[in-house]
Amino acid sequence: MSEWGSPAERHQKDTTRRNLTLAIYAARYIENKERTKAWRASTYVDSVRIIRRRIMPVLGKWPMASITREHVANWWHGLDTSTERTNHKAYQLLHNMFEEAIYEGLLEKNPCQLKGASKPSNHRDIKPLTPEQVAVIADAMPVGWGLIVKLGAWCALRSGEILELRRKDIDFDECIIRITRQVFAAPDGSRVVGAPKTNAGVRSVHIPETLKDSIKAGLRTAQLGADGLLFYQLNGKQLARQTLSRVFQQACAKAGVSGYHFHDLRHTGLTYLAAMGATVKELQAVAGHTTSSVAMRYQHVAGEHLAGVLAKFDTEIVARAQ
Repeated sequence: MSEWGSPAERHQKDTTRRNLTLAIYAARYIENKERTKAWRASTYVDSVRIIRRRIMPVLGKWPMASITREHVANWWHGLDTSTERTNHKAYQLLHNMFEEAIYEGLLEKNPCQLKGASKPSNHRDIKPLTPEQVAVIADAMPVGWGLIVKLGAWCALRSGEILELRRKDIDFDECIIRITRQVFAAPDGSRVVGAPKTNAGVRSVHIPETLKDSIKAGLRTAQLGADGLLFYQLNGKQLARQTLSRVFQQACAKAGVSGYHFHDLRHTGLTYLAAMGATVKELQAVAGHTTSSVAMRYQHVAGEHLAGVLAKFDTEIVARAQ
């Protein structure tokens, strides 16, 4: 008997291959990732959203065995070019699904062979906001939300980390904010709380001395109890990222600032830290970066230890924004 088994088995396998659409396999692929915990919670949500919105509408109905390099190329070139990083993630997910199918013996070759498609797009080249601009934007936010802008800039926190901040995460004795969780939206729109995307994301972030009063003021309006959220909706749940993004853009418009996203606050803070003399390793520790290549985007000069850098950062940069 050959390695392919009996004629009946070969026929069954051929039929399975002909009928196995990408949509069917993708559902199985996602289920397997969830069952084996191969993806962190945030990666799972992000990947499912990309598969459903970027891949399935065009390629989902086709049997995997019939999808060619030309089909993939047409799909790729038809994607919205304004969201390049998401497009690259979509291509990588598609490539990985085909590789998995090949490993399972369902396919013989991978049609995802486009040069450069799986590489992440270049980092946006954007000028850091000035401390004065950050202050104006913070003042233009709704009452009680200006602190969100300050935390994004001067503590270099991600939006999902800020929106999940609770009273117990603020430690004035140690002068740190403990980052152990983030919140993100599930495909069905519900809020999901999970660990940061990488192990490096779990960290303690220094509170600049001149930011303490703003944080203390924010705690006066926070929910009660150790688990009380610093920022929340009328229903008591975390603010939605889409809401924060919309309000931030409105505040930028009032401040006469354009072309910036909320995440650029983090870029601003890290760039000034680098200018104050933070080393690559120190920038990694503050930002929660896994690799030095990301942190190196912000480093322009070498400097002394982080404690000295943070003190200089506070007195020369953050104080100007209060």
